[in-house]
Amino acid sequence: MSDINILVVDDWKKPREYIVKKLKSNSSWNVYSASNEAEAIEKLKNNKYDIVVSDMVMENPDSGLKILDAAQKIDKTIEVIVVTAYASVPNAVEAMRLGAFNYIDKEHKSPYKTIYENVKKAIDKKINHNFDIFLSYNREDVERVKDIAVYLKKHNIYPWFDKWEILGGCKFQDKMEQAIKTINAVAIFIGEHGQSTWQKDEIDLCQIESKKRDIVLIPVLLENAKLDDLPFFLKTRNVVDFNDPLDRLIKSIKPSK
Repeated sequence: MSDINILVVDDWKKPREYIVKKLKSNSSWNVYSASNEAEAIEKLKNNKYDIVVSDMVMENPDSGLKILDAAQKIDKTIEVIVVTAYASVPNAVEAMRLGAFNYIDKEHKSPYKTIYENVKKAIDKKINHNFDIFLSYNREDVERVKDIAVYLKKHNIYPWFDKWEILGGCKFQDKMEQAIKTINAVAIFIGEHGQSTWQKDEIDLCQIESKKRDIVLIPVLLENAKLDDLPFFLKTRNVVDFNDPLDRLIKSIKPSK
């Protein structure tokens, strides 16, 4: 019996059945379904799920957001994938800003295959804690960095971003150190507010870790920041700034993209 439990939520019967059928093609997953927001939230309260695949618009335009909120309150390690039509993309982007794993466009030429692939990636991230890059930033710049984190996820680059990965009651420093010691790339964001004391500690740890093993350290200048604001040891590295397209950051993380 599989230990992976997946909940599929859609108020339209046919799409719900297609998604369930596609996911059940993997015999190692247990797949369940709910036909509306209220039923989904009730099932989340009474059962353990690892992955939720939810339509965004059901009883309400923001049903997907409410299901995401309920899942995170019950267990923040639940990975939520939202399925959306064009008109609800802003809500889907907001879901990603709040920590959803990804959103899938219903108009995609092969949405069920894409949902399946995203579920596989979400399970891999959940079980193996696989991240592509650690995001270090001043908390004054959190909203800008969150936008960038969403952009990275939409390009299949999965960042370790503290707002999404730190559970209530956890020791932040322990989690941060554990992440830096296992991730092979770090983006160090410097904005107009400069470095905070906490970020300086992160950067120091990154510098120490980079001397032990091969870590890609990527200095990123946010809007209104200057090269002089970078720590000295980063000034000699290939700097990404936001006069450049975000694609340059992606190529710095994964040169093959």
